[in-house]
Amino acid sequence: MKKKYYLGSDIGTSSCKTVIINKNGKVLGEASKEYWPTLNNGSAAEIRPDIWYESFLNTLKNACENANILPGDICGIGLTGQMVTLVCFDKRGVPLRPAILWFDKRGSEYLDNLNINEKEMIRETTCNPINSTFTLPKLLWLKYHEPYTFKKIYKILWSSDFIRMKLTGTYYTDMTYASSSLMYDLRKNTWSEEILDLFGLPKSIFPEILPASKVVGKISRDAAIITRLKEGVPVIVGTGDIGADNISAGIAEAEQGVIRFGTCATISICSDLPLLDKDDKCPCSSHSIPGLFLIQGTSASFGESIRWLKKVFYPDIAGDSNAYKIINKEVSEIGPFSSNILFHSFTKAAPYWLDNKKGQFTGIESNHKRGHFARALFEGISFDLRVALLNLQKIDGVKIPGSFIALGGGTNSSELCKIVSNVLGCGLTLVEEVSASMGVAILAVIGINKIKEQKKYINKIIKYSEEILKDEKLVDFYDGKFKLFKKIYENLKDISNEFK
Repeated sequence: MKKKYYLGSDIGTSSCKTVIINKNGKVLGEASKEYWPTLNNGSAAEIRPDIWYESFLNTLKNACENANILPGDICGIGLTGQMVTLVCFDKRGVPLRPAILWFDKRGSEYLDNLNINEKEMIRETTCNPINSTFTLPKLLWLKYHEPYTFKKIYKILWSSDFIRMKLTGTYYTDMTYASSSLMYDLRKNTWSEEILDLFGLPKSIFPEILPASKVVGKISRDAAIITRLKEGVPVIVGTGDIGADNISAGIAEAEQGVIRFGTCATISICSDLPLLDKDDKCPCSSHSIPGLFLIQGTSASFGESIRWLKKVFYPDIAGDSNAYKIINKEVSEIGPFSSNILFHSFTKAAPYWLDNKKGQFTGIESNHKRGHFARALFEGISFDLRVALLNLQKIDGVKIPGSFIALGGGTNSSELCKIVSNVLGCGLTLVEEVSASMGVAILAVIGINKIKEQKKYINKIIKYSEEILKDEKLVDFYDGKFKLFKKIYENLKDISNEFK
């Protein structure tokens, strides 16, 4: 019997990651390719979609080589990627302009000008806060600042939808991606005509919303020539990275939770009902599994703070795969009771949502080494996560689990995992093989083989590697330190306004 191989690819903010698995979820080969968007004027963030496709082709080739198979051996494909990011196409399937990324802040003024009733309608319909971190303001900015481009739009899609379109010629998206748009009725699973009419947006440019695991296309002849995949290989709809991450972590039922240590760190809790944060801080989206939802608390500069730490304090090893080992060693040598520095991150978005917020180190003394700063930064971004968790706890209907599945690049640091566990006061469980690309490859297996008992299959193939237990002594210690962290933050809010 011929072996079957499935490919999952994640079009992330800063890299494309591709894995190849078998039906049992074993990773046989993987590859990644870095890229970075173009940033301009502090508010604009864009990238050419062709860069995504080139990176996909690169990782497809390398993942196959690492798995010792040919692209033609792959029998099914799933795609995932960063949510929110907007891609616009003409009728030929050609991008009309660079993609506008999720952290691009342009267009927020069109949401600020809404009246109270309009804002309440959008909140109730989408179950999301109203801010710049959604697709809607980006589309509105395009409508008013590039009207000639806007008039040419045939369809809008999201990051990995673009790759699927290139491979199959199909224009679809799933409910997880749609949830990140601020134009989607979460309860009715449809584009909100009321929201589209409010902003004068034509419904025709929005793709049909289908379940993530549904097969919707096949590799075209042209794509087969370029990729060396077999013509006719099935491709599923795919999904946003939050849903795919949760799949790879084994989150397939309500009251389970995940902490994603990524560029943007996310605490997501699974629910069987859509949940609304009346404080306007925590978004709610559909899971990739129909009938389930994910309420999310977010720390926007978690991974970016670590990237900054490496670049500034560890420039000689910043790009080294062993960087975490060196940082871990220095952090462990300091110890929690020996560090009296506090770090406040430079995030202007979640979990604080302050447009002029600045970062800072407090408590610096002449005997401090870079290990002190590294520990302080690890603790500071963990306190940001604690603020995100507190935001979640305020929401009616949320049930906080006592332990979370932890995933993402930050889990390579054992010291960071311990700090997060003790700052949040919860246990963490690590997964052997976990990534958004893994999650969407699993969805490809489900969709292509028409597996009906999705939860049972997911629970069967996910394997956990390590459990990190909280230390009650350190939980109490960080409770006290968090109080000081919050006190300094209140002063920092006021001081930030003095900076230009």
